[in-house]
Amino acid sequence: MTEKQQRSLEPRERRIILLYSSCNLIMTPQEFYSRWLVTHDDVALICRRATSTVNKWFSPSSNRQASFNDKHHLALANFLLEHYEEMPDSWQELLFDLRF
Repeated sequence: MTEKQQRSLEPRERRIILLYSSCNLIMTPQEFYSRWLVTHDDVALICRRATSTVNKWFSPSSNRQASFNDKHHLALANFLLEHYEEMPDSWQELLFDLRF
């Protein structure tokens, strides 16, 4: 990414930050798992967690739960899985390493 000059926050940018900060887009691991045929390894990759941590989320003998950030990652992954092709190519190039 090229270095850009810092910009001040105008009302438009402040509104976008406010909208982003109030985003409650979440999905539990169980909801994601029931929607997509994925492994615990896949969920761990999405949430940037160890597979052993994800295993605990699904274990009835553990009280370990996914954090808000984990649920947010899963909801974003779900959104991308459902809407990726609708995204403009320029957004895909900006957001993802498309060498895969």
